Amino acid sequence: MSSAGMTGSNKMKPDIAIVHRYFWPQNYPYAIMLKGIAEGMSKSGMNVLVCSCHEKQTDQLLQRKVWASERGVACKSLAMPSERTFSIPMKIFSALYYAVWVFSVALFSGAKVIWVGSTPPVIMPLLLRFARCFRRFKIVYHCQDIHPESMSINGNLKRQWVYDSLRKIDAANVVKSDLVLTLSADMKDTIASRPCEVDNVKVINNFILDEIPVLREPVKRADGAPYKLLFAGGLGRFQNLEVLTQLAIELAKKNLAVVTFMGDGPVRSIMERMVRENGLQDEITFLGHRPLSDAIKAMQAADFGLVSLTPGVDKVAYPSKTIMYLAAGLPCLAFVSHSSSLGRMLKENNLGAAFDLEDTVSLFSQVEGFLSSYAHEVMGRNEIMRFAQDR
Repeated sequence: MSSAGMTGSNKMKPDIAIVHRYFWPQNYPYAIMLKGIAEGMSKSGMNVLVCSCHEKQTDQLLQRKVWASERGVACKSLAMPSERTFSIPMKIFSALYYAVWVFSVALFSGAKVIWVGSTPPVIMPLLLRFARCFRRFKIVYHCQDIHPESMSINGNLKRQWVYDSLRKIDAANVVKSDLVLTLSADMKDTIASRPCEVDNVKVINNFILDEIPVLREPVKRADGAPYKLLFAGGLGRFQNLEVLTQLAIELAKKNLAVVTFMGDGPVRSIMERMVRENGLQDEITFLGHRPLSDAIKAMQAADFGLVSLTPGVDKVAYPSKTIMYLAAGLPCLAFVSHSSSLGRMLKENNLGAAFDLEDTVSLFSQVEGFLSSYAHEVMGRNEIMRFAQDR
């Protein structure tokens, strides 16, 4: 690890400092999103400072310098190695090192407003609250996930007292922040349930990251042909993917669907084994990680996009793949609570269907019934694209 570098042409004290562990050209959705946010703020006349990290032996810093110079944005960047191969103690040390750097940024940047996300969980706004003991500035807390509730659902918090303590700390983070942004009404309700005042919490969902090409005339499914279903995204542990894979197997056996999983993650090997054991490798395929342009082409060629969440996750997170599906004109089959924001949106606007994964006994018959009787009634592809742009 080495000291930070300062780039960009902005010599004035920043109106806002956007602080996050990752930033473009690092290929994480939120890192790319922050680039668009920084550009929009700069274009509106604000003095913007971006504070993030870059990996050595890459051209990330060089690309950032060029971008910052072109956009009139100031940029501080800390050299830190990738944490992908780190042990737990190394990850803790890395987080502490980064936290000390962020604290120094908060103290000495002179920024009137500091924007932080929910990564690492709970720590960033707490750090800023402490820094505010020494200097006055406003805090914007952007909650892409709600912690520690997310950590509890995924099993990372075993001790109740730890969970309760972190929940109280983050409730105070919310109350003491000047503005809190989160992605859905469900997530805002989770914050309120702590209990916690939420007058400063605004629901603003993520925006469409890239230009989506104009949809050519979609290929029409022949009568009786199986539906093409696509899951594009990480194959992680909080999406009930083993249940989704079993559903895909049942649909493929009945010749109701062929299914493509585009993405990688820790559950992929389990899913592939399930498919092999049923001899359905031709009907259910795994493409691994692909560029966004390939994913968009696949979305525009599919009949439905699949969204799946472990029960309860829709209260603490929002599946960003849904936005990309709809932006590409792809209706959704979402395996989430009917009463969730996502489930209600799909149903009320005829954008697909929602199925509760907790009801695994009747899940296949529910999906079979929808594909057989109601799939043709969903909104048209170009109308779905317009809906996504309007929202």
